[in-house]
Amino acid sequence: MKQTRNLVKKYHNILINRSGIFNKENQMLVEQLISFYHDFIVTYEEHKAYSSNILILSDYVITSVEQLTLKRG
Repeated sequence: MKQTRNLVKKYHNILINRSGIFNKENQMLVEQLISFYHDFIVTYEEHKAYSSNILILSDYVITSVEQLTLKRG
């Protein structure tokens, strides 16, 4: 969770894109990363509320991670 938060902080400036050096694809990837992070937080909070030791991710969250991984590599 901490690593994902740090990635979101690191790449958030790409969305602002004042210099114009980042293309739309890069901005879209950052938007997907931020969306994944918010979904991940919601899932984590739900599991934490039930004192669960196992975090179960939905298919939607898994799909978004796979999309980010495939586009990156």
